[in-house]
Amino acid sequence: MIDYRKLRTVRQIVEESKAASGGGEPAFSEGSLRWLIFHACQNGLDEALVRVGRRVFIDENAFNAWLERGRKPASDCEGAIMPRRPLRYVR
Repeated sequence: MIDYRKLRTVRQIVEESKAASGGGEPAFSEGSLRWLIFHACQNGLDEALVRVGRRVFIDENAFNAWLERGRKPASDCEGAIMPRRPLRYVR
C-alpha cells in the first residue's frame, strides 16, 4: 500500500539529497532522475513511480529499495579492471 506522505517529486528528492549532503552536491541531479524515470521500464524503477495525470511522484520507500537492489557487494568489484576508452578529440 502506498503512503501518500512518502511520495516525492523529482525536485523534492534533489533538494532533500542536497540538504542531506550539507548543502553540497546532491546525490542525484534533476536531469539524472528524469533520465531514470524516462527509462523506468528498462531499469525497474517503474515500481517506485506513481503517475497522476502528467505528474510523476516517487515513492520514497520503493525508491530506496530499488537503490538497495542495485548495490553490488565489494566482492563483485575485486580485481575488476575498468576498460580504458581512447580519448576522442573534437576539433
